[in-house]
Amino acid sequence: MNKNMRAISMMLVILGIVGMMTMSAMAGPSVANSAASSGVLSITTTPVVGNIYVDGVFEGAGTWTGRLQIGSHTVYFSNVPGYTTPLLQGVVVNSKHTVYVTGVYTPTQPVLQINIPSPRYVTQLLTISITNKANGNAIVGADVKVCLSSTSTCLTFKTDTNGHIVFIPQNINYQIWATAPGYQSAYTTFTVANPLPQYSVKAVVISGKVYVQVLNENNKPVVGATVSEGTWAIISYFYSYVTNANGLAGIHDVSPGSYTVKLTVPGIGVRYYPITIPVYEVPK
Repeated sequence: MNKNMRAISMMLVILGIVGMMTMSAMAGPSVANSAASSGVLSITTTPVVGNIYVDGVFEGAGTWTGRLQIGSHTVYFSNVPGYTTPLLQGVVVNSKHTVYVTGVYTPTQPVLQINIPSPRYVTQLLTISITNKANGNAIVGADVKVCLSSTSTCLTFKTDTNGHIVFIPQNINYQIWATAPGYQSAYTTFTVANPLPQYSVKAVVISGKVYVQVLNENNKPVVGATVSEGTWAIISYFYSYVTNANGLAGIHDVSPGSYTVKLTVPGIGVRYYPITIPVYEVPK
């Protein structure tokens, strides 16, 4: 009985080993054949993000890369408002190399282009132009919105007869949009560098009189700087005034409100700063 049990056990072990060898032999060729019978297809859309379909199945938006069976496949794209849809494309996938497909969307309307010069500095005039991307012609009367990237604070402009807006950055990171009837809108981001040295410019009221105070980055008075009216804010009777030993330039007959002042510092150049003149009482 013991001999029979040992014989049966031996047979089971042998059968198990043979079974494992058989399964291994079967699995090897199957995996190899799977890799050998497929290839890689990589698809992108430009200049906008469109939905990608392969053989009628949605695969992704904007870009997709995957492995397909070797042979013929059909690629097509979704509609994107304002653009013509790329034509349906037939591709042949092979195992030797990746097949690339690009779906090119063509605007049905001309596209605006935002042109921002370099270098760009905080508190200095920045002239931004809006043009037709196709031919470079200036776009007059385009609506432009410039926003701080970190907040919802925005300024709005209309381009002049040269397609320009004049902007005075007071921060580092911005977003900008441009729109015009009959054109595809444009959007971009830009950064502005801080010029050195940095100044603090603000309006102060002392004994019922309004002054513009100019301090350097060490909080010391800037002496001999010229303060005059800014680019947009025309201040009545606001001529040029020079800062004294306390960094103060007295201005007169200025109503409370928000203004932009032009600061000229010898050896440094011209900068622009926003100031807010508070409500104040004139001594009797």
